Amino acid sequence: NWFKTENFSLNWSLYEKHGRGVKQGYSGKNFIEGEFISILEKGIEELPILVKEPIKLKAGNYRVYLKPAAISEFIGVFSWGGFSMKEMKQETSPLIKMVKQETSVDERISLYENFGSGFLTDFNEYGFKRPEKIELIKNGRLKDLLVGPRSAKEYELSCNGSQNNETPEFFEMEC
Repeated sequence: NWFKTENFSLNWSLYEKHGRGVKQGYSGKNFIEGEFISILEKGIEELPILVKEPIKLKAGNYRVYLKPAAISEFIGVFSWGGFSMKEMKQETSPLIKMVKQETSVDERISLYENFGSGFLTDFNEYGFKRPEKIELIKNGRLKDLLVGPRSAKEYELSCNGSQNNETPEFFEMEC
């Protein structure tokens, strides 16, 4: 199998003098210098906010705004085995309460593994064909898990195009 794509992905952080930083990124199929500079300038504008003294909050429920980069980091933590069939079967998934349907996220949230994005190959490292999308979370509830070739064989399931590590490669989120 062979795959070619023409795209780019840049990630960087800007830091203020005390070490607090703004994480940014820019990706796409066509690099447009003006867009890149605009993103960079927005990050520079945010740096003075980080110099302010942090506020300590009491435990409780708060509404918050998370930038896309923060959501990416948050989802990344849960990706370490969270959507893995193997981790679910061994009950070591960080999302085990969602697997057991003991909890959910807001019903407005849906999360997909988007193999059809154009940024990934149509097949995994072993040549298994990938579907266009896998619905990982649908309307706040865990729906499907990633099943690599090893787990498919061990648990007598069908491989759904995931790599053996069963870690998401290209998320798509709806809210």
